[in-house]
Amino acid sequence: MSVRPGQEQAPDGLTYYASGLVAGSLTAIDVADPAHPRIVYTGVAGLPANHGFELSADGNRMYLTRLAPAGVDILDVSSIQRRDPIPVLKQIGSVRWSDGLNSQHSIPMTKNGKPYLVAVDEFGAGGVKFIDISDETKPVVTDRLRLEIQTSEYVDARRADTTGNGLFGYENHYCTVNRRTEPDRIACGEFQSGIRVFDISDLSRPKELAYFNPPAQLGKNSALLGSEHAAGIITVSGLTASDASNLNVGDLTRPLESVAPANLTADWCASPPRFVGSDQLWVTCQDNGFLALRFTNGVKV
Repeated sequence: MSVRPGQEQAPDGLTYYASGLVAGSLTAIDVADPAHPRIVYTGVAGLPANHGFELSADGNRMYLTRLAPAGVDILDVSSIQRRDPIPVLKQIGSVRWSDGLNSQHSIPMTKNGKPYLVAVDEFGAGGVKFIDISDETKPVVTDRLRLEIQTSEYVDARRADTTGNGLFGYENHYCTVNRRTEPDRIACGEFQSGIRVFDISDLSRPKELAYFNPPAQLGKNSALLGSEHAAGIITVSGLTASDASNLNVGDLTRPLESVAPANLTADWCASPPRFVGSDQLWVTCQDNGFLALRFTNGVKV
């Protein structure tokens, strides 16, 4: 969810990283001996707050997403990887954007022989971005992927659809590519938009291949003890996270809705999907739990 920092283990399995929201904190823990973990670095990665991240295959780069302003920082963490006596973080490059907020996580990949990042926003209408990092000092957003309902043109339709079902509406949360080298499929958990799968053979012309919307669990709030969605409260009437890029004074001064659980007219699919074999996708949604999905109509991954 939006209030949680990121956690990730380095590819060699020897370092565990945790990012924090408060003041952009970042901690690295040596887990070479899991019975005796030790902190090898703790400090500030950037202000005001950071979020999820991933690391390069050699463990020397961290691709850290930022809450606000939305974007990605590329950090040199080789000093930590080498276990220098006094490790130091270095920012190599960064990229920002204004059509989204709370960048959730990043995925390093190689496409057409070039290194890219996939970056996902969970607030606003930012959707998914593809970032060319051939020059790490000057990362460039080259292409975007988002549903039509996520665009500012349909803000009123979004509000009509999602009012009463919690803060998140049709935003992205976590995405997964089918492979890190030359991927041609990406699957995303998109809260009330369910699970969406796209063909990214051409990053500039993504095509939706499949979708799944789990059944609504109307009236089952009290039974869904593990669902943050079912237990959550609604804050601003008719306002969802997609609207964060389209706020005005009227939005912020609306009367609060009654403090009550979401109406569960749709589930929240918030976890990263997993491609399994050539015809399955494993996902977890807040109200329906774990789901093993099979592609139909000849779609293969």
